[in-house]
Amino acid sequence: MGLATAGLVLITIPVADTTHNPIATVQIVSGLALLFTVAHIAALAIRSRDRGIVLPPASVGVATVIDLVVIGAGAASLALGSATTFEWLLLALLARPMLAVVLVLTELPSA
Repeated sequence: MGLATAGLVLITIPVADTTHNPIATVQIVSGLALLFTVAHIAALAIRSRDRGIVLPPASVGVATVIDLVVIGAGAASLALGSATTFEWLLLALLARPMLAVVLVLTELPSA
């Protein structure tokens, strides 16, 4: 998800050059972010179910809240087309990989 966020940031420049409209640019890239997020959630759910991965309820709860914030920020950014909502969307997109890193670190034995 972190790589996808970087890709969304980078694709913003050519989309802006193509559309010559900052609102349309934000709406297009926000739509791509929403599409990616929904597909990512579905892929993770299917993969964890198929492999029998059981996460602690607290981790699932935090991930769900982050996903809802991403979807909300994406919807707001798509509807409004403002740079501010787009920046909040990008920040929210980075929260999920940051949570993954923290969860991995909590699993490591202390030295």
